[in-house]
Amino acid sequence: MNMGDRESEHDILNIVTFTAGKWRAGFEARTVRASRPEPTGAACANVETLLGLEPPTEIVTRQPLLLKQADGNREILVGSPVDLVSLPANAIHSLPSLLAARCKLNGLSALALEHDAKNVILLFSAEKL
Repeated sequence: MNMGDRESEHDILNIVTFTAGKWRAGFEARTVRASRPEPTGAACANVETLLGLEPPTEIVTRQPLLLKQADGNREILVGSPVDLVSLPANAIHSLPSLLAARCKLNGLSALALEHDAKNVILLFSAEKL
């Protein structure tokens, strides 16, 4: 492995993506402990409620994600499909300060462009929920 290979490995961010309302959204993979086919039975909030997004208008298959948080793990329900994607750092854009100051979405931290800038992923901070 040459130095260029090592540098390119560090320029990738792994993200767990899911559906939230009308959007494709995601959390950094290091903050997701697990994805399960069924809820554990504990009360789980829908991701749209937590993030401040409008709920979907059609029926959505839900899947639980177990998030790492400072006070322990938290299980939330997200829309399927749930995928692990690797994005190059140059596809991830922090929010402009004016947008960040006025944004009403809980934990929105960045936007990512996927597939040659055709798809936008809203990136949220699991720690801020």
